Amino acid sequence: GGPYEPLWLRCTNMSAAHKGALVFVYGSLMHPQVVQTLLGRQPDEKSATLTGYSRHPLKECVYPGITKVDEKEGGSSDGSNSSSRVVGKVLSVDMERELPIFDAFEDDEYKRETLDVELDDGSLVSAFVYVWTVKEALVFQEKWEMDEEFEKVHLEKYLQMCEEFVKN
Repeated sequence: GGPYEPLWLRCTNMSAAHKGALVFVYGSLMHPQVVQTLLGRQPDEKSATLTGYSRHPLKECVYPGITKVDEKEGGSSDGSNSSSRVVGKVLSVDMERELPIFDAFEDDEYKRETLDVELDDGSLVSAFVYVWTVKEALVFQEKWEMDEEFEKVHLEKYLQMCEEFVKN
């Protein structure tokens, strides 16, 4: 893969997006190597923000979940409260070939929903989002960030897990 593969191969890879689906990712799938390992290619991506949700670590996991912010708990629906905004990426994937890989990769506790996310230019797009369903497993006191710790401490093991997943 990458810039050194023949141009015709890259072009045929890109035409796989004929039945495109947009997926908003906000955790380990924001890391290009994770996506590359799962899909075997690097899909087009754009920065995006999901409003009305918050992202938290999951107990004993290196990846996060998101949950809808309860307005009563101080999140404001207009998104002025930063705790009710999740910054991530929208990936353009193939509906028939690649979306099922993400579906299988995400634990059963994630429910795939279709939500509006905002791109950097202010436009809204409809994207699939994996929303965490088991609130007790979320560590609400903490926020989850894709940071150097993930790269340094967890990435190698995580990629091994992804490779095992793809083999099976």
